[in-house]
Amino acid sequence: MKVVVVDDEKSMHIIMERMLKKINAITLAGCFLDTWSAYAYLSDHDVDLLFIDISMPKESGIEFAKRLREEGRETKIVFLTSHKEYALPAFDVYALDYMLKPVNQERLKQTIERAAADYMETKKSSAKQAEQEKKLIYSCLGGMELRTPQNEIIKWRSSKSAELFAYLIMQRGKYVSKAKIIDDVFEHMPLKNADTYLNTTIYQLRKLLDRYGLPQVLLSGNQYYVLDQTQIEVDLFQFEDLCNTLDFSDAMQVNQAVECEKSYKGKLFGEHAYGWALNEIENLSLLYISFSHKLCEALLSRAEMDEAIVILKKLVDNYDLEDRTIMLYLEALALKKDELGLKRQYKRFAEMMLEEVDVDISKKVTDYYYRLIEKFN
Repeated sequence: MKVVVVDDEKSMHIIMERMLKKINAITLAGCFLDTWSAYAYLSDHDVDLLFIDISMPKESGIEFAKRLREEGRETKIVFLTSHKEYALPAFDVYALDYMLKPVNQERLKQTIERAAADYMETKKSSAKQAEQEKKLIYSCLGGMELRTPQNEIIKWRSSKSAELFAYLIMQRGKYVSKAKIIDDVFEHMPLKNADTYLNTTIYQLRKLLDRYGLPQVLLSGNQYYVLDQTQIEVDLFQFEDLCNTLDFSDAMQVNQAVECEKSYKGKLFGEHAYGWALNEIENLSLLYISFSHKLCEALLSRAEMDEAIVILKKLVDNYDLEDRTIMLYLEALALKKDELGLKRQYKRFAEMMLEEVDVDISKKVTDYYYRLIEKFN
């Protein structure tokens, strides 16, 4: 978020700059001694949050804020002042917060987190609205569902049209040849039959999309096909982007990661284990496991053991038991001071390893378990 400070005391610029540097994801775009120089800057630059001193010469902070609001500016505003009596007038201009000087670091951090949460929600809501106005919605985590921009479910004409749509989605906007599609999707058919079946399936998809006013989603030319993915919102790609960009050292982004994890409804294409998609299915599973491990580590560092255990149970129920999954689960129980639960869960994991893969639980996990048990003595 881009932040601007407006205060007629130079010392406050130095203090705010020092304090804001300690908070992640904040860019201090500028500090101004008066409202008119700040206004000139705002005329040419986008800013997400303004810290404004109320008592300033010529034009007060509240008068400046009123001027911004009258112009339709929705920039978030936090007032800084040494006087409590300004609190009510401050909120008349829809201020996000009101902070008394001297500013406290923890209080500043809380205000920034509120502003950032509002900023992300507004940004997400605006983006979602804009996207939904023009895009198909394709959900392939845990199943295969296509919806119109108005959220109406589109029923597949055939199982093969659903598979072909999924196949073209996984080309990620790249043209793919007819020959390649036949090799991958119609591999068990004689060539002549496969060619006919592909043409029929393409026709079905086009008719289906045309019925919902989206004929230009499926494009073709010179024996090549592609889905115009600027017109399709895909939950898989959104999930991948978040997994690869979220910063687990940032408290607000950890909260966003929790919501991201909840959006993961299951393996790619659910029960449809297409041969051409096996590598993608495996890669996504590995990405989810790695993401979940990092998220659980962050949650445990914040003493949010129950939230971590919900995610770890999901890993245990749906994926092979990995040492890191088991160790995080045991650590969560130890942090909850649940010695009995820790002992029971370790025993259960040991039994599961023998039953499912006929191997003993690893020495690494066993050693870690006994280190945790020792802490109860």
